[in-house]
Amino acid sequence: MNAEQNKVVAHDLFARFTASDIQGVLDTMTSDATWWIPGKQDRSPSAGLYSKEKIARLFYAMLKQLKSGLTMTVRVASPKAAR
Repeated sequence: MNAEQNKVVAHDLFARFTASDIQGVLDTMTSDATWWIPGKQDRSPSAGLYSKEKIARLFYAMLKQLKSGLTMTVRVASPKAAR
């Protein structure tokens, strides 16, 4: 996949999050996809590397806790922020 195709997939994935379409989010991922949540587990229990199956459980649990769903926005980092 090239950079433009990656951008389309990323925008689609986050649009599905915003629509509370967790199954749609999962459908954009390959079967061997992994998801990394940064942090130290002693401070943030959800931190770590997740398989697609494990992250699915977390996404569904998160959605149940959020009254208005989850809104995600893709932003382009400024060149200075990327350094």
